This record gives sequence, structure tokens and C-alpha cells, in this order.
Amino acid sequence: MVSIFKKRKLKKQLKEYIQMARHARHMREDIADPADLKALIEAEEAVVEIRRTGEGDVEKAVQTLEAAANKVYSMARKSVMMEWTETLIVALGAAMAIRAFFFQPFKIPTGSMQPTLNGINSFQQSAPSWNQKPPFKFVNWLITGESYKVIRAKSSGYLTREGGSRDTGIFLINGKVHKIPSYMSGLTQIDTEKVYKKGDVLIPGPEGHEILAQADGRINSNGGSLDEEGNIVLHIGGVIQRIPAYLVQPVVGKYYEKGDIILAGRVVAGDHILVNKMKYNFMSPERGDISVFDTRSISHPQVRADTFYIKRMVGLPGEKIQIQERRLVADGEIIEDPPMFKIIDTDPIYSGGHDIAPGSLLYSEDAFIQLGDDEYLMMGDNTRPNMSLDGRFFGGVPRADFQGPAIFVYWPFRSHWGVVR
Repeated sequence: MVSIFKKRKLKKQLKEYIQMARHARHMREDIADPADLKALIEAEEAVVEIRRTGEGDVEKAVQTLEAAANKVYSMARKSVMMEWTETLIVALGAAMAIRAFFFQPFKIPTGSMQPTLNGINSFQQSAPSWNQKPPFKFVNWLITGESYKVIRAKSSGYLTREGGSRDTGIFLINGKVHKIPSYMSGLTQIDTEKVYKKGDVLIPGPEGHEILAQADGRINSNGGSLDEEGNIVLHIGGVIQRIPAYLVQPVVGKYYEKGDIILAGRVVAGDHILVNKMKYNFMSPERGDISVFDTRSISHPQVRADTFYIKRMVGLPGEKIQIQERRLVADGEIIEDPPMFKIIDTDPIYSGGHDIAPGSLLYSEDAFIQLGDDEYLMMGDNTRPNMSLDGRFFGGVPRADFQGPAIFVYWPFRSHWGVVR
């Protein structure tokens, strides 16, 4: 009985040596010395024969195999951790290859394609809800892309504005820089046209934390003052309405203590998409494609030359493009194909078509953009003022600068998840 167990154990050990040798051979067979490979194969065959018959000098055969394997692939018998590391490197290499040649992830940063694709958005909310607090907030963000963002003062002092970029506002408190993302400007959107009823929600929040209208009427359109407690004082129907300033906007000139909230609200991540990098290698871009393109050939003071944009393809090579009565016109004909263009022109959620833009190349209904033989015109679906810096301002994009069309929204798991339409 002991002999049987010993034989089984020996067979198992020899199998491990054989697998080690084969792994070494497979890893280096394209670059190893042919003589070393031959010696390894012979040593491997000798161990296989001993394992099959149970006869022969096991110790000598194993030593010969180890030496041959190490000559082909040094340290062939790696630890489990090293094996996992190697596997991970191979997997990452495969992922990088897929990204480089087939599909590339891309995130939508702005609202230029809304409501087709969402950029990062912010919404007024008086306090975090239960799923925006630990320990649930990470899971909530992982699924929905939603979080409650709070920007606090890093030091004590008066808040001043020091400029910034299209993406970020720069503020200072006692010399310390505070960066406020431009997407949080959505918090300033209090509806001054709506007629409120007493008890209507002005700013939503968790149950019991909503900010409610104190009277019937409209919010005064002259803005509001700031009281001693840092609230914005408005009037609805002649009645005072106080709203914490940090739920609306940073207050330039206000004194903040270190740790005070400058701005807070609900933030929802922009859509993350996959781009098909192969398609345009075999097929021409088509009108209506939502495509990612490199900005390297664009000359415009507000466009960085080292980034990528995503817009809808509205104009094809050689066409004369205009906007007339909020409709896109190519060579004198209204663009209605594919049907998405008619939806943009007629569906209220798209604000009824495309806007001409003062100061752009399409500054009037008579203005036009003449595309070259290798150029495409790209526009956002949201062409309301200050929403989309697109082909209306910088003209056509060369074919060589396109990465490919957007095909799938893979995160967050909200209404846009799935195939891009």
C-alpha cells in the first residue's frame, strides 16, 4: 500500500517538472538557441518515459531536466506570485492591444452631446442621501455614477476669483488655490420664471431636508443679498426666502473659516463609451455618426491641440453646410437622413434644432462652411449658446484625425447604458 502511494506522489512530482519544462519551452521557443531547445526536449521525453514506466534514474533525469529548462528560460520554476504577475502582464498587454487597435474607452466630459450622451452634470441637493454616505456611497457611485460632492475651504480668509479655464474656475482663500469644476455651475440654476406655490420644493434633498417655498409667487429676478449666516436672501411673493449660499454658488468676497463649505451638490458622471477604432479603416465615415476625433489639426484659441472631441458628423467632404431656420442644410437641401436629424429638429428635448452662433463661421443663415475633399463637419447635438464648441467655430476635421464611431455606453448604468443611437 505504501508503495502505491509513493508511486502516485512520484508521478505527481514528475508531472510538475514536465509542465515546468513545457512552459519554459513555450515561452522561449522563438528566441532560444536550437541546441538548448533540443536538449530540453530530450530531457523532457526522458522524464515522461520514467513517469510512464516507473523505471530509470529519477534523480538524474530531473536534474538534467531542470538544468535544460533553466538554460532555455532562467528560473523556470517560478513562484505562484511570479506566475500570477506574468499572467497579469500578459493580460494587460492584451488589453492594451485591444485598446490600440480595436476598441478605446472615452468619457463624455461636457454637455455638448446632451441629451443623446450626457456629460458630467450637477444638481442642487440640500444634503447627501443615505446611499451617498458611507458605507454605501462607493457602491452607489459604482452603479449609478452619482455622488455628493462637497468643496471646503482649505484655509480661513476671503474668497477671490482668479480666473481659470473653460473646465475649471480658480479661486483663492488666503493664498490657497481652490479649483471648482465648471460642471458644478449647474447648481446656480434656480428657476426664476416658475410660479411657486407655498410648500413647493425649491431645492430637493433627503426627506425632511428639502428647502421649500415659503409663499406663492416667483423668485425675485434681481438676485439676492447675503445675510450674516451665509444664506442667500431671496423673495417669493414678497416673503423672505433664505437658501444656504453653498447650495447655489461660491460667494466671492465672503469670509470663510477653514473647513466651511464653499459649494456642495449632487454630481453625476458623464457617459463612458467604447469607440470602434477599426471601422473607419474599412468604411468611410457616415453622416449621423457620433465620432471621436483628434484636435491636432484644429486652429482655435479655445481648443487644445492635444485632446479628443466627440461630436455628431453633420457634413461630408465637398459639401456646403448652412443652418437655416434652425435646420441643417447641405448643398441647399435640408438634412433629414438619418432620421436622428429630424428628431433633433422637432423633439422638444433637443430645443428644436441647431443654433447659429454669433462669432462663429455660421454666424447667420446666409453664412456657410465649404468643406474640403477630405473634411467632415462635426457638431454637438446641443448647440444652445455656450454648450458646444464645435465645427461651427473651427470648421472641418480631416479624415485622418478620426478615431472611430461611438458604439456602446458601458458606464454608468443609467438610462443611456447600451448601444449608442
